[in-house]
Amino acid sequence: MDFYYGDELQHVELTRYLPLGFPTSKLANHGISLNHDSGINRAWPWSQLYSFPKRDASKYMILFRNPLLSMISDFQLHERNGLKRGGSVGEWKHYAIKGIRYRKRFIRKWLIGYNGDNVLKLSYEQCAKDPKDCLRRAIKHAQRVEEPLNEDRLQACLDRFPFDGHRAYEDHKYYDKAFFEELRSRLEETAAYLEENEEYGIDLSLP
Repeated sequence: MDFYYGDELQHVELTRYLPLGFPTSKLANHGISLNHDSGINRAWPWSQLYSFPKRDASKYMILFRNPLLSMISDFQLHERNGLKRGGSVGEWKHYAIKGIRYRKRFIRKWLIGYNGDNVLKLSYEQCAKDPKDCLRRAIKHAQRVEEPLNEDRLQACLDRFPFDGHRAYEDHKYYDKAFFEELRSRLEETAAYLEENEEYGIDLSLP
């Protein structure tokens, strides 16, 4: 969407919600804020104070992914960035237990508990399967004033930022089916929600 709108879009990076108001910025005709809502992983009552708000007057586009694959990707990113030590099975398991708690709360808050005309939910799996449709839906949802899509520019976005598709669980160097079964069991009702909503294209079954 950055590439699609170019200079017309103002990016506002929100890493933490401030109870007294958002950081102010002069927005262009199209504006977008990014937040991982990591505040929901804090112990109560801090999660109530620092988590990202839900407001009826705002539009939300919720992007999510298979939570197990998402954790693998995050862990590998931290390893590449040197934020982890040399890497070990124990380090991975500690990271994963903490990460599954966050993803469970995220799914419960933003997928199960939030619906309405101001909300668009898109999975990475949907985007990988049909990126043009997902980008078209995202742009239409984000528009403040409805305007026709520029199909040439939209296609240029897809050409520049292709989706690589899925990685397999077993490709992870610390893959262990028993541990992944434990992680999946910790998702509880959120796993059932993902399975019921087949349109998300998320398959949590293990090889």
